[in-house]
Amino acid sequence: MTKKLSVALLLLFLGLPLSATGPKFIKKPDGVQGKYVVRLTDESFSTRHEKRAQLTGMFGGKVSHIYNQVFPGFAVELPEAAAMALANHPAVLSVTEVSPVYPIRPAGWALDRIDQRGYPLNGDFADECSGRGGGVSAYIIDTGINPHPEFGTRLRNGFTVTPGNFADTIGHGTSVASIVGGSTVGVAPAVELVNVKVDRSDPLTFTDDLIAGIDWVIQDHEPSCELCPQKKAVANISLLTFGNEDIDDAVRRLEGAGIFVAIGAGNGQVQLPNTAPDDTCVFSPQRVGRDLANTMTVSATMRVGSSDARAEGTNWSANTGDCVEIFAPGMAVDAAGPNGGFIQADGTSMAAPYVAGQAARMRSGGWGVYVENWIRQNATPNVVANAGTGSPDLLLYTIFAPRCRP
Repeated sequence: MTKKLSVALLLLFLGLPLSATGPKFIKKPDGVQGKYVVRLTDESFSTRHEKRAQLTGMFGGKVSHIYNQVFPGFAVELPEAAAMALANHPAVLSVTEVSPVYPIRPAGWALDRIDQRGYPLNGDFADECSGRGGGVSAYIIDTGINPHPEFGTRLRNGFTVTPGNFADTIGHGTSVASIVGGSTVGVAPAVELVNVKVDRSDPLTFTDDLIAGIDWVIQDHEPSCELCPQKKAVANISLLTFGNEDIDDAVRRLEGAGIFVAIGAGNGQVQLPNTAPDDTCVFSPQRVGRDLANTMTVSATMRVGSSDARAEGTNWSANTGDCVEIFAPGMAVDAAGPNGGFIQADGTSMAAPYVAGQAARMRSGGWGVYVENWIRQNATPNVVANAGTGSPDLLLYTIFAPRCRP
């Protein structure tokens, strides 16, 4: 007799059906065969390590990530039949097929624009009457961050899914980080930039890796002792995947840990059947921003002469809809290049970090944890042409008028 029972025999012994029913086993339209995120029930949280060992012993598989902060669970590689069987176990809340997390494709007037209500621009960025991000950590959950003169000694390597390798081979995360906190092109030039690399450069990012990165951020952020003061932090996620409850819940937990989250709305480059090509609400984590008190989904604008419009390029346009909460510049904006120097970057990937940088400035300047309402209420209204159905006509504005401190 073989050492391990087949999956079918194991199910018969356990009295479980041979296929998962209901929502516990979740296939994705662009899923990666043989890779899954397993969520354990909340009741199993205290015994999650024992449960994981028990389940992998029963059903096999190679564990690639263990989730301790966002929810009890783990990522595992195993055959689909075994994953369906695993989903039926009473200790398992869900088994979701891993799917790609698509980088929002990169798309210096921008800084100049967001500290003014309108045109003409005056050629500078006023930040003397606010915090500059000092004492705040900005977690850049992206493709990695390369060293750059814009960052100096403020760059900290935190988490990577490619052990020992924090490099940004795409350049996406480096540009995003520079807009959050670059010394000359960034909104918050004194913020600490934390490299959270969730990209394997092959060339896609995947949902299990994104969850692992968020899980690490929460652990890094939370106080190390019960009476320690909570650290100040913001996060930027300029990535998206098709609607995924695991990703949504991870971002809910991230915000619940006291971290402001800015999310790029997307550029209409990936689409589900029977959905509008630019509908932000079909993507995760974009769709959760509107329901959370300290998370904002950000679409992009471009400059058209002396006016602003929703950004669009030859093969893309900034996403719209009810899940967009604010606009920020995202076309031909100055950003750090992956190998030094500067580039002109496009897309909502580059719009979100302006909002993340503003939140970092506010936290640094003495404002409390929840800054979203102020950012929204202080935004410049009625200036974004073609904002799109359901999108608010609001453009980020960074001056803390009429006061420098809350």
